[in-house]
Amino acid sequence: MAEAATRTFTYEQVAKAVNDGADLVVLGLAGLGDMEHDLINLVVNAALTKLEHPRTRTLDGVIRVNYSDSPRQVRSWWDWD
Repeated sequence: MAEAATRTFTYEQVAKAVNDGADLVVLGLAGLGDMEHDLINLVVNAALTKLEHPRTRTLDGVIRVNYSDSPRQVRSWWDWD
């Protein structure tokens, strides 16, 4: 286990692993709808945003970095407000 703690990864490697993991969830759970896909993508974006912008403290901050729509608009997609 100590060996794993000393490993380093590039942003690209982490982004690929996170996105591939999200794809495994989507492919492994039949019947997910658009809302669930959007939510999974939002989690992926949040994780990668925290990696690049560790001072990001809110979902609104994540949305501002990743979406052209405002946080209010993104939250309204699925009545997440």
